Amino acid sequence: MGYFSAEETRLAEFLQEELGQLLATFPAQDLQAMQENSQAVLEIARPDWYRAHLAPAQEVYVLQAVAVRKERRGTGVFRKLLTPLLEEAAGRNCPVVLQTFEQENAEKYQHMGFQLLEKIPSQTIPLTAYNLMWRRADCVEG
Repeated sequence: MGYFSAEETRLAEFLQEELGQLLATFPAQDLQAMQENSQAVLEIARPDWYRAHLAPAQEVYVLQAVAVRKERRGTGVFRKLLTPLLEEAAGRNCPVVLQTFEQENAEKYQHMGFQLLEKIPSQTIPLTAYNLMWRRADCVEG
């Protein structure tokens, strides 16, 4: 799941409408834990981190989430999910950016040609943000 930055306003409007329903599905203890850690997370999870690495107003594809069931891991599904997206972004001369908090995930994306541009550890909780970018020239077969 992700979006091209040119469509960001439309996505924000949709998410605002759906946010209440989504939050209602979380157990109260999970919401409390998220609230308690939110300041520490916000210190490292900057949604526009990639702007410092690109020309002003350059369109990007922001990759939000990719999920593969455990039993399907190692079967090439991850590559099959990402390849059409990378091809579309390449055709639009548009970088793909993402932020993950798992080193293992960062390594998988690097295998797909993403470059790790920033690694930002939290000073207060055990969490690290890995900021990665893929550009057409970065792509290597592997």
